Amino acid sequence: MQLTSGFGKAACNTLGLQPGTWQSRYTQLYVGFAVSGLIHCGGELMVDPSLFGVSFPFYFYQAVAITFEDAVIELVRRSDVKVSQPLARLVGYTWAMLWLCISAPWLITWMLRIGVIDSDRMSVSVIDRLAPHLGVVAVRAATVIPTRLKGYR
Repeated sequence: MQLTSGFGKAACNTLGLQPGTWQSRYTQLYVGFAVSGLIHCGGELMVDPSLFGVSFPFYFYQAVAITFEDAVIELVRRSDVKVSQPLARLVGYTWAMLWLCISAPWLITWMLRIGVIDSDRMSVSVIDRLAPHLGVVAVRAATVIPTRLKGYR
């Protein structure tokens, strides 16, 4: 995110947003992830120009997920419910893994469909060692989640 954070700060300066405000925070967040998504779209151009933009939602929706997470944290704070630090971390890590399982198929679906990703290329995978069934779940999800690919269905 460090590469793209300058774009978010520049957007805030252009819009006259004061540092430290929620407007500045979320402008930087969304601009940063949008720029990251556009940078990654360059790889799609190298594979096939008609694919430009298919992975953009994956990157942009990371900002949406962070906004959702911030909203939930704020609701819990306002409710005066006391949450222990270990429980808060457990919920946070669980949310991060859940979001990865939900959003990863958006990134890999097009690559699987056109053959950019071939699961037989690597004989050893750290992910397979840590979560042996995560890859199978992600691939299955990627094959059923609809995408907007033109001509690659």
